[in-house]
Amino acid sequence: MKKIRNFTLLFSILFLGLMFVACAPIDDATTNGSSYNTSDSAGPMNCAIIYSEHSNSTKSISGLEKYIHGAKEASGYLGIVKLDGSPSVISNISEQTKMNSENETRQKGEIAEYVNNKMDELNKVKAEKEEVDILGSFKVANECFKKANNNDLENTVVFVGSGISTKGAIDFTSTGLDSLNLNDYISWVEKSGQLPKLDKVERVIWYNFDKVSSPQAEFPTEKFTEQLKDFYIKLLSTAGVPKEKIEFETSDQQDSLSSGLPKVSPVTLPPKPKYGDDPDNNEAQISSDVLFYGDSSQFKTDPKTNGDVKDIVYSMNADSALVVTITGYTANYQTNAEGGNESLAKNRAEAMKRVLVELGISEDRIVTEGVGKGWRDGTGAGIDEDNRCVKFNFRKN
Repeated sequence: MKKIRNFTLLFSILFLGLMFVACAPIDDATTNGSSYNTSDSAGPMNCAIIYSEHSNSTKSISGLEKYIHGAKEASGYLGIVKLDGSPSVISNISEQTKMNSENETRQKGEIAEYVNNKMDELNKVKAEKEEVDILGSFKVANECFKKANNNDLENTVVFVGSGISTKGAIDFTSTGLDSLNLNDYISWVEKSGQLPKLDKVERVIWYNFDKVSSPQAEFPTEKFTEQLKDFYIKLLSTAGVPKEKIEFETSDQQDSLSSGLPKVSPVTLPPKPKYGDDPDNNEAQISSDVLFYGDSSQFKTDPKTNGDVKDIVYSMNADSALVVTITGYTANYQTNAEGGNESLAKNRAEAMKRVLVELGISEDRIVTEGVGKGWRDGTGAGIDEDNRCVKFNFRKN
């Protein structure tokens, strides 16, 4: 009897231990070598993910787990749309999801395994056709939601791409982005009948908007990035997506691209500003063909046509936080012209300030000062000529 009691006790302990393990919370599950925190969900939704690895765009899908989680836990629809020159639904990994477990603990394990498997499948998605048709991919995603069984869930498109479209209604290879009027472009797309009706898309999350890889040039400025974002917000809202439901996120993960991907033509972008972003290149002097007459604050030639002045104006227009100090100089001999050397130097700085204001720069971003001598030592025809000038120093406000 004692042996039976000991065996019964041992069995009870083992049974309780197994029950404890089975009922323990699963916050992190590991499947196929990857892990996912099941407490992280974007909320219940039907979800269409637009993505494929292709040239000119970074490969990074970190952060998409929570959207797959949201679709799975709500038994929503999950669609995967291949992003290339001919967007299409990847039918073998797109599906109406369903929760099979009723126990909360087992549900967490089921969700974690599902998310890990889908992320593994997403990592294998590669473009098959050349170029990228962004607007066409949204049209395909809109069709995905017509397959969803649960119409009470929010239809969310998660787009992973740079914002550079090279085929379809939005083809920046033919127009370039260096001088394109984006508002006029939207009007043209709409009037030409190429704007799809996105009546099923209720929310858009755009990942890695400005992330590109060679041979595509990087986006030149934050201002340009915001302008292009505004373009897509207006474009998608015109097509039917609620404006307040269009969001942008950036993944911290940056992976190298695989070789042998379909070609995507690089798009002409505006040049990077010459001044403002580089701390080692924040001083400028306009070239000698836009210097001043002797003993005068009058320019020898029109500075508005000078390339250096154009670079300065472009840099300041590209970054509204950029301010400039204009310092005027004189030759290294005493003069009584325009009130003397210091006054003459200040007048030269003020003359250049007026030019920048006429070219569209707000005067509260311009500081002027005068130095009653030259920046070069000595005198003589060449030195005096160089010293009758202004210099620019840039800083962030």
